[in-house]
Amino acid sequence: MRMRTGYFGFTNNVEALDRAGYDCIEMHNWRIMELDNNGFRELQKKIRGSDLTAEVFDNTIPVRPAIHEDAFSIDWYCEYMKNVVERTAELGARFYVFGCSRHRSIPEGSGREAAIGKNDRVLNITCSLAAQANITILLEPLGPAITNRFNTVAEIYDYTQVTEIPNIKTMLDYRWMLDAGQTLADVQPYIDFIQHVHIDDPTSAFPTRTVACLDDEFDYSPFFNFLKQNCYKGILSVEANTARDFEQDLQRFLQLLARHGISPYRQTTRSRL
Repeated sequence: MRMRTGYFGFTNNVEALDRAGYDCIEMHNWRIMELDNNGFRELQKKIRGSDLTAEVFDNTIPVRPAIHEDAFSIDWYCEYMKNVVERTAELGARFYVFGCSRHRSIPEGSGREAAIGKNDRVLNITCSLAAQANITILLEPLGPAITNRFNTVAEIYDYTQVTEIPNIKTMLDYRWMLDAGQTLADVQPYIDFIQHVHIDDPTSAFPTRTVACLDDEFDYSPFFNFLKQNCYKGILSVEANTARDFEQDLQRFLQLLARHGISPYRQTTRSRL
């Protein structure tokens, strides 16, 4: 079975991902915004000269300050996001993963409702600006170990039914699904709502995230069978932040996929304009 396969990376990883045979590179918005104009054009040139696409971008909000803090300026964020949308749209963005665990963690106490309101306002602004470039927001379920809001696919689905924001969907990160005590049976009813998937070795001690591979002491069969049985058509992306050897890790994951009858799609006919 072919499946569109991605890996987290940046400018210095484009060639390695392309050589290894991946379909997509997944990058952080904040890193895109740190580039000067020359650096951005160089990145754009690299991606266009490869067989990779850059459709999914993570972390729309800089890490600090948190949204609920007084120092977080919504006016500043609006201008920042306009620039994010402009740049990433040029790279081919279709999705923003809204993880942002620190921002979503709502403080307890008298300011709780105000914090939720400010978070919802920022999410609404993000969706509105992204929609102008036909970009969908993937509100990511994260485990209770790192946030106290939006821990399950079901919770996010219910939120979208109330807010009726048209360009919010969700994704599945296998590590955080397990951390939240969820099973694949729990997310099955929402399979059409899930537009993207992250995987790493869920036994690695967070914040370390290592590539999923054959020598892990973990059985990935239920997860890959779930994707195959549901004819998953999105991108399966490795979210790893710690490498033994980056290029070898790229191959280790592909070997794991091959063991489960999955190979990258390699859209070699895409335009290189």
